[in-house]
Amino acid sequence: MKATNNVNMLKEIYHVVTAFVWKQKRKLRSLVLMAFSRESIFNHYYRANKWGALESKSGEGSCIDETEEVREYIVKIIETCSVKTILDAPCGDFNWMRMVNLDGVRYTGADIVKELISSNSNNYSQNNISFVILDICKDSLPNNDLMLCRDALVHFSNKDIISFLNNIKNSKIKYLLTTTFPETERNIDISTGMWRPINLCGFPFNLPQPILILNEKFPGKNGRYKDKSLALWEVDKI
Repeated sequence: MKATNNVNMLKEIYHVVTAFVWKQKRKLRSLVLMAFSRESIFNHYYRANKWGALESKSGEGSCIDETEEVREYIVKIIETCSVKTILDAPCGDFNWMRMVNLDGVRYTGADIVKELISSNSNNYSQNNISFVILDICKDSLPNNDLMLCRDALVHFSNKDIISFLNNIKNSKIKYLLTTTFPETERNIDISTGMWRPINLCGFPFNLPQPILILNEKFPGKNGRYKDKSLALWEVDKI
């Protein structure tokens, strides 16, 4: 019995120490990231393939197998909302979006990473497909029927998310399609470049309920983030 108690105590100590070390490392990373601009952070992530996916430098969420339902959902929105122009920002490396049927749609992919935009332009530009450099938090957003902003705001500080929301409200974009986690109860703050789930209907963003929502059936983290969704809002209602 004593041996069992000792083992349990050691396990508890291990978990406490591990949690403490993880929190300290996270705080240190946050402080480091605060010293850099959004552009330099995401340029570094792209060059170093920090997202760690073999198929796409934009991460696992941009792999073909992970986006089958998302691709079908976007086609449905294009049809039901009579979308003729799309701004996809950040567009990443266009790995999965190139599989979406964009016939009859003018697509503009935008990203803060210049090297990525240059690569996309060389490899994928067509009469109806183009790519531009853009910081969605501060640069003027071009007029489009729909803005797709998938898997981006989860990497932004709360302040940067609010800057983006104010920016799109000042644009003439009709619809916003973006990532949200509707079961998340508290939107913790981070330094831009880190990650956490966000609920855009919660404080401090306070968006109304979306008009459409798709659960992506995200398999990561042992189902911990099973509510990961792509939701549609009318921009003039944000």
